[in-house]
Amino acid sequence: SQKGLTTVTFNVPEGKVTIYLPDDIRSGDIISGTVSAEPGGKNAKQVQKNGDKLTRYFIDFNGQKIPVATAKKTVQYQIITTSASQLPLGLVNETGNTAAVVNIPCTANAQTISPPAGADCKIPTHALTAAPLPIKGSFDGNSSNTNCTIGNQPATVLAESPRQSIIQFPENSMGIQNLQIQEKGGQPCTQAVSGVQMELSTGKLNLLKGEKTYLKVRITGLQNLPDTARLDLFNVTPFV
Repeated sequence: SQKGLTTVTFNVPEGKVTIYLPDDIRSGDIISGTVSAEPGGKNAKQVQKNGDKLTRYFIDFNGQKIPVATAKKTVQYQIITTSASQLPLGLVNETGNTAAVVNIPCTANAQTISPPAGADCKIPTHALTAAPLPIKGSFDGNSSNTNCTIGNQPATVLAESPRQSIIQFPENSMGIQNLQIQEKGGQPCTQAVSGVQMELSTGKLNLLKGEKTYLKVRITGLQNLPDTARLDLFNVTPFV
């Protein structure tokens, strides 16, 4: 989970299935997410065959079954009122066998009256290109009626909860862009956003014992940054 988004990737023999959900799921929420399927294979024939097999899988979450055939489309869930702190999300194959299960955090829902959708929208002034961008505010959890544009071009809504909408900031939206998000025909929320680009490069990677290399991070587009930004670097292979 990062930037308001929980990303779950299931690796199966036919390829991989990825589910995007908001990271602040609460009991009783209506939420939206998206499903992405990426078939594997060494040639076009294998990719097509594996793609057909992937569409026969389905996602089992919170008692609702969503076919993977809906890949790249919005999926919606009504989170049942529960005291459970985790909700199982499973990938089930065509024979009905569960291929894998991941537990998704769920918290108790404070009963509060939300203001009209979009009335308290908070759009960041800077966003990383080709990355998720969470927009805090009051939403209805149904991303199908949320319209977002960046530089007059439509932006994809990856997931939504009643407290945030997470969009995909386009890779080619560098520099200052006008972002507008509108919920269910309500009052639009707008903000000038600077698209920040991060480039990664490395030195030699095929190392012998005792050799060293480097990782270079180059960030551009930080002009007029209103506050300090932090760059976190995580080593996911600590044995190296």
